[in-house]
Amino acid sequence: MIPKLITKDAEEFGIHVKQGGWRLGLLVARNVERGEAGRPAKNRNARDDFAKVSAQQFAKLSDTSAPRVLRYLDAWNAAADAGHVSASADLSPGDDVDLNVDELPDWNDFYPPGDTNYQRATPERRAAIDEAAEKYGAKPAQVARVAASAPAVAAAVHADRRVAEAAAKALATDDETYQTVRAARVQHLNAEANRSLPPPQASKNERIHRIEEIAEGVIARLGDELDEFSDLGKRLGLLEENLDALSDAYRQRLARALRELTARVSAWEDRMLGVTGYSVSTAHPEQTKRK
Repeated sequence: MIPKLITKDAEEFGIHVKQGGWRLGLLVARNVERGEAGRPAKNRNARDDFAKVSAQQFAKLSDTSAPRVLRYLDAWNAAADAGHVSASADLSPGDDVDLNVDELPDWNDFYPPGDTNYQRATPERRAAIDEAAEKYGAKPAQVARVAASAPAVAAAVHADRRVAEAAAKALATDDETYQTVRAARVQHLNAEANRSLPPPQASKNERIHRIEEIAEGVIARLGDELDEFSDLGKRLGLLEENLDALSDAYRQRLARALRELTARVSAWEDRMLGVTGYSVSTAHPEQTKRK
């Protein structure tokens, strides 16, 4: 037989897991009122058992802060104004509410950011968050929560295709942001490449084997990227057919990028010729073996 106290705690744990902030909002809404505490709740007999308490008293009992309690109370009443739940004035201690979180909106749509990254941000950053939130139809509090954890953003992009698509769409509409992400990507790849190198104490055979593994990956990656049916290949083909639609600035940037790529390939060809005696531009290296 499981003790009743454990059963009660387990049930409350399950409710909190399922209902999250909505459950906490209900606990505040049915027990707390602004202003003078100790008055009977609406439609109840004037008994102490049914008298609500102040946010300060409730905070002391729950070992938290009165401002936080009031934020939950205000969030609940904002949800009530939107027609999702009953107003706190209509609830009394012990009242229960059927909270179907599958049909209710996100609790954080009503709960303010409080002491989050949004409030601590500079006015310029808050303005940027507000502008981006309006552009993409989100709430500033949501944007601030997401932006507060870069690792969580990266994990969400990798874990959820819809998030990845939204991120790609956002990057495609802002060149400055795209360049920032691109620079971070290059830095990450460089760091990964450095970690991939064999340690100095590795034997000659170990070093050769590891370097050949890296070469195999580079060859495969280049083939995939430059294939005419790859994403990059299709984009290059589209640009080639529509160069007249590009502004002079973009044509110059594209030309510069291609020149840099050509120069790098030429440098590689010179090095390959010097090391192996073969030209990488021919399909039959034995015919171009240096004499």
